[in-house]
Amino acid sequence: MIELSSRIFNDGFSFNCFSQIIQRNNYTSTFTTLQFNSILLTIDDLQIKVNNKLYHVDGGNTVLLGPQKTIELVNNDTKNLYIIAFSPTFYKNSTKDNMLLNLEIFSNDRCHIVVASHFCNDKHSTLLAIERLLKFSIKDTSLFRSVVHNTIESLLLNAYYYTIYHKKY
Repeated sequence: MIELSSRIFNDGFSFNCFSQIIQRNNYTSTFTTLQFNSILLTIDDLQIKVNNKLYHVDGGNTVLLGPQKTIELVNNDTKNLYIIAFSPTFYKNSTKDNMLLNLEIFSNDRCHIVVASHFCNDKHSTLLAIERLLKFSIKDTSLFRSVVHNTIESLLLNAYYYTIYHKKY
């Protein structure tokens, strides 16, 4: 995660496919979130250990991880697994942003992760979010920072809805 963390320190965020991260890190599938918040965008089903507890996440869901978590991907094909890692200072542009970051989503004492379905509850929504991020990262880097911020906001609002109304952890 050395390259990933240096990018976050420089830009405030990083968006990557997990297969690239694993390759850059000598094919290890164990990482720490350090002091960053992380959002995993899944297309396929996912087996993940967080602080040595195993979780199964259905494809198409979003996984939110707070700082200081050790994660291990267990027998997963990572070509359709993406991560947005970001520092709290990148996201906090307004009072509303600060409120969303300080909700139970990232600082949940009952569970290491929060899993939230998209409103349409399908893999298509996740794929659209990933495609939008990929396109802007390549075609319009001047707007990429805003696209990442807006994507994070949308995913946090969705996760907030699910933690309040569905209590799915």
